[in-house]
Amino acid sequence: MSKLEGKVALVSGSGRGIGRCIALKLAAEGARVVVNDMDETPAGETVAAIRAAGGEATACVGSVTAPDFAERFVGTAVGQYKGLDILVNNAGYTWDNVIQKMTDEQWYAIIDCHLTAPFRILRAALYAWTDGELDLTTVSVTSPDRKLTLPQDKKSWENPHRDLQPRETFQALDDVSFA
Repeated sequence: MSKLEGKVALVSGSGRGIGRCIALKLAAEGARVVVNDMDETPAGETVAAIRAAGGEATACVGSVTAPDFAERFVGTAVGQYKGLDILVNNAGYTWDNVIQKMTDEQWYAIIDCHLTAPFRILRAALYAWTDGELDLTTVSVTSPDRKLTLPQDKKSWENPHRDLQPRETFQALDDVSFA
């Protein structure tokens, strides 16, 4: 029996990149995975890869920032797999701009994706379990941009993982242990 046999996982932003690697790893450990991407093609490719490896997966295509998305995402897991055990908030992006030139519109778009969407998804998951006990494992993924420039003294902080590619991420995930 696999470590995550019978578990159901939601992974936002899992059509490509790190999210795809996470979805593939969870499926390889036996979880049934609800894949998400804004675009149908990458979501479908991740689902196909999971199924080709003998796993179970379905896609929930759409933007995590859409007001109705969280309920639809959680509803896909509950409707198709009758449960939800793992929630990975991975969807995200960066709007490349230095902070002093960032507009309020850019700021709110990033906040909506990285904070509001995970809040809505977790809230929807909790509402889905009003009749019983919920044992939900949640993971929220965030990664700084390649370089943060501090204008006062022109020093910069380099992200040591800035060049980490999905293949390396997948290899790093091989070291993850699921209880």
